Amino acid sequence: MIAGVLAGVASGALWGLVFIAPTLLPGHWFIDLAAGRFMVYGTLSLIALIVGRRTPLTASHATVALGLSILGFTAFYVFLACAIDTSGSTLPTLIVGMLPVSVMVCGKSRHLRWSQLLPGLAATLLGIVLTTGRLTSAPLAPVTDVTKGIQLSVAALACWTAFAVLNARWLARHPEMSAMDWAHWLGIGAAASSAFVWLFCGSSAKSLLHSPQLGTFAALALLTGIGSTWLATICWNIASRRLGPSRCGQLIVSETMFALLYGCLWTAHFPTPMQIFGSTLFMMGVLVTLRTQWSTRDAQLRHVTDTSRSARISEARSIE
Repeated sequence: MIAGVLAGVASGALWGLVFIAPTLLPGHWFIDLAAGRFMVYGTLSLIALIVGRRTPLTASHATVALGLSILGFTAFYVFLACAIDTSGSTLPTLIVGMLPVSVMVCGKSRHLRWSQLLPGLAATLLGIVLTTGRLTSAPLAPVTDVTKGIQLSVAALACWTAFAVLNARWLARHPEMSAMDWAHWLGIGAAASSAFVWLFCGSSAKSLLHSPQLGTFAALALLTGIGSTWLATICWNIASRRLGPSRCGQLIVSETMFALLYGCLWTAHFPTPMQIFGSTLFMMGVLVTLRTQWSTRDAQLRHVTDTSRSARISEARSIE
């Protein structure tokens, strides 16, 4: 359990780097950096699968890997990029920051009651709003752009929510597939789908090669491809297998937390008191929810054990 939590937090720390990478390369569109990132991820995955002892992949597994990679990587990033381009970064950040809540709700186990989860969810939701909600200090785009930005952001939120829940459930149903191998197969799917999107929506190869920022672009593609995608996906698969989608959903708050920290370090601006308070609520909500889930699971295990013990005693008495 502890290893799963640490893996989930590590993936959030690595994903947080993605939010500051575009600010280091203002001359390129998001899709160019996303394509470079996923191509690096796919190349590493292919090498690892060739060199290592890989788990065999059936046609059904390949279809699932491609579909999940489109949901969690290509589609999510394209929708998010278009939302930021349309309405600015404020609304998309606020809406996509709802991922911990959406994954938590969609991945909730049947034995958990909403009354048990509401305190932690409420604290998490309020923390997200206080930390990422800057609507009062940022100029709003025209109404039509805001509406379109909301729609695109909700689409991005839906894509990654579906990816987190479906990926965790697929891993739970296929224990024969290691978390590392599955991350590699997802990488190949992400590289293929992102290359397809880049051909139609990205910059031309000629303009990229003649850009004065080619070195920065290559460095960021390597950094985000290796750390924020390849290694982060491995950590996330480990967390998904050990914790399940509901618990992992709460750990996604670490992505926003680290993104805020990296942004403050890069701009040399200390977080505002409201952001500090919101971050505290983040962690409180996570801890309360995880404690509730673990307590419920432990109670279930004790109930099963007691029931089994009572059944064995009754059976022994009947034999006597």
